[in-house]
Amino acid sequence: MKIRIFFISLLFFLSATPVSAHFLISDGEVAGLIHITPDDNPPPGSDAPIHVDMRNKDGAFKIANCACTLEIRKSEVLLASFEMMAHEKESSEFMTNYTFQTPGVYELRIHGTDTVSDTSFDMKYDLRVEGRTQNAFQEPSDNTQPLLFTGILFGIIISFWFFVKK
Repeated sequence: MKIRIFFISLLFFLSATPVSAHFLISDGEVAGLIHITPDDNPPPGSDAPIHVDMRNKDGAFKIANCACTLEIRKSEVLLASFEMMAHEKESSEFMTNYTFQTPGVYELRIHGTDTVSDTSFDMKYDLRVEGRTQNAFQEPSDNTQPLLFTGILFGIIISFWFFVKK
């Protein structure tokens, strides 16, 4: 019985699809959590919302108390620079939009000084923008059908194994 549970668990975890969440970057006392819509993989040529949530060790970081800049670079060339300003006075979040024109590796750099604690920081993250684009309103491609069929078949087999064969 333990072997069955082991193999079922192993199959379950091996069949899991990896999910990209957010990018965490830090520099000593300050950290930034970056999320780029959609799915942290912006298609080239489309407007991509960028969300940044800044924190320090005591959790009191506020964008309003920071002289912060978000820069976007490609091959050492500065493409855009945004002065980070909060939408609300007590917020630690910053949002902007940017269109990554071509596929490739872009450097996201957040640097500045927390004016309350007089802490300077400089954080970088390399973002890979790939050449695939998909309209949010398009139907899913046909290559998802075998995966769906495999999942349903796996569920039927497991159900049969546990409930019918005792």
